[in-house]
Amino acid sequence: MKKPALIFCFLTVLTILLIPFSAQGAQLKTVLLLHSYHAGYKWTDDITSAVQNELFGKKIDLRIEHLDTKRYFTPQYLGNQRDYLVKKYGDTEFDVIMVSDNHALNFALDFRPELFPESPIVFCGVNSFKPEMLKGQANITGINEFAGVRKTLDLMMSIHPDTKRIIVINDESVTGGILKKAFKDETKDRYPHVKRVYTDNFSTQNLIDLLRSLAPDDLV
Repeated sequence: MKKPALIFCFLTVLTILLIPFSAQGAQLKTVLLLHSYHAGYKWTDDITSAVQNELFGKKIDLRIEHLDTKRYFTPQYLGNQRDYLVKKYGDTEFDVIMVSDNHALNFALDFRPELFPESPIVFCGVNSFKPEMLKGQANITGINEFAGVRKTLDLMMSIHPDTKRIIVINDESVTGGILKKAFKDETKDRYPHVKRVYTDNFSTQNLIDLLRSLAPDDLV
């Protein structure tokens, strides 16, 4: 699903959940928007802007937190994030928890008993969603983000049939790992003569050097 459509669907679900709030009168409702990534990352900032625009003028107390998992994602770090949020919001009862991308959803599910056991959860931007991811959970809904890897690769090869190498730029985040697996799974029997290069273990400088050295028969 493309980003504008995904955000629109996400906000539609959110609006449906918030309709009962406005019907209850002037009571202020508290909503937490939990991001997988950091402020300044365009994808994250776009979701924040869309949510703020949708909730503007409503009697909503919107709190925003960033897990920053493009930079930090060890179990110890995530445990520290849980402890921080427990101390910060231990006495707060959220009417809705919104989460963006896989890290935030996994975090919300793993630590739901400590953080927000009674709050409904709405997710967006989750890659390779499967119903079993929510096994044992209730009061959760959201939007799956599906990357059409095979069709994208077929289009690339139809335009550039002489391609010898494809550079797949990805990172070591949960989402990056899921997309890497999806790329491998969906294209393993296609174009065996084309070499794949994955960059999740590249440094920034190594990635820049690689991109500067691209040949006419390389695709990214």
